[in-house]
Amino acid sequence: MADPPRLAVVGTSGYAFSYLHRARILHDEGLVRFAGMADIRPPSAAAIALLPPGGTAHPSVDDLLRRCRPDITVVATPPHAHVQTGAAVLRAGSDLLLETPPVLDLDGFTTLTRLAAETGAACQTGFQSFGSPVLPVLRAAIAAGKLGEVVGVGAAGAWIRTDAYYRRNPWAGRRWLDGEAVVDG
Repeated sequence: MADPPRLAVVGTSGYAFSYLHRARILHDEGLVRFAGMADIRPPSAAAIALLPPGGTAHPSVDDLLRRCRPDITVVATPPHAHVQTGAAVLRAGSDLLLETPPVLDLDGFTTLTRLAAETGAACQTGFQSFGSPVLPVLRAAIAAGKLGEVVGVGAAGAWIRTDAYYRRNPWAGRRWLDGEAVVDG
């Protein structure tokens, strides 16, 4: 049996912590080898505790990519860092899972699309609804005719954000920060 793919996570706090937790679960199930994490800030003790034996923490993406050589890299950093970080991941030959929003403009999309094509690496956007258990149930109900003829699809949603959401970091809920696009919330 082949060794499981090496997985790394860039980002160690906020929503990135949920990826660290999932990486450890997948590691413990033998589906991946959780090789390491990177963040420009020192990771918390809770983040470090999620590393399996042999997993390492790194102060930069370049260091992580060079030392861990991940097959799959999850990037859950502030949105304005996605293109630069994602490009480094793709250039290193790793498949990329990029948290939302994946890019802030069409130039960023073009850059990552071109790099994915040039390197042959997969590039996917992570979004919470992609993992929802309701989607396969709905698909099966439609296929079985349980809903009748589908003539249209619509959706509405409301996502409540408390004040704490906007206090979690300097870029939360902003369109711009220090003259740079953020496009959060």
